[in-house]
Amino acid sequence: MVDELLVFEGLGSSDNSMLLWTCQFGKKRLTERIKLNYRKANLDKIKNTLSSSDWDRLLEGKIQTAWNNFKNLILFLVDANVPKMKVSGTKKLKPVWLTNKCARLLDKKRPEDFCKI
Repeated sequence: MVDELLVFEGLGSSDNSMLLWTCQFGKKRLTERIKLNYRKANLDKIKNTLSSSDWDRLLEGKIQTAWNNFKNLILFLVDANVPKMKVSGTKKLKPVWLTNKCARLLDKKRPEDFCKI
């Protein structure tokens, strides 16, 4: 974050030192990530598997064991029946203050509005 720090002598008769530093700010962007596409999921297969599961055997034992069994079953079904898609991260980042309403207003402005004489 802080790249370089320089310490200078005090100004005049001051006993305080002057500091000069350089910082780099930035956000690393992922160029590509994997996302689940639930719209194309095989919901019939998930429903059939859940309805044919032996819930008494699956949820027996301690609470933590039952939860882990249930979670593992759901994660397995999602992994097997929900396709994955790659999402590009090349979307241009906009400033926090630039709301959708503000962006629409900026789009409506014409170049001649800036060059009035």
